[in-house]
Amino acid sequence: MSVRTVFKEIKPVVKAVLMNVPEARDCDEICYYCVCEIFLKSKNMSCSDITLKDALLDRKGCGLPKLQTIDRARRWVQSHNPELQSSKKYQSYRSELEEEYKYYFN
Repeated sequence: MSVRTVFKEIKPVVKAVLMNVPEARDCDEICYYCVCEIFLKSKNMSCSDITLKDALLDRKGCGLPKLQTIDRARRWVQSHNPELQSSKKYQSYRSELEEEYKYYFN
């Protein structure tokens, strides 16, 4: 499956999570957990049915998307849907963190 196809499939799922779970707008881990629950539910499973080891080392076998894909999809959805953006406090925090990374890695 191409990256474009995966991204097209992920975006509506991420959007639904951001609409229904406001906490996911500020926290990538919550967003990822919710997306994984949706993917696993389609297999009649839940996050509690798999181990962390399986989720990390056999992500593909479990049918879970990459964390980076969810992160990119969240950023895309939030940039096209202002009502789903992070809180102002968290946006400020992310901006500060970005500046620190730029300083450290340049």
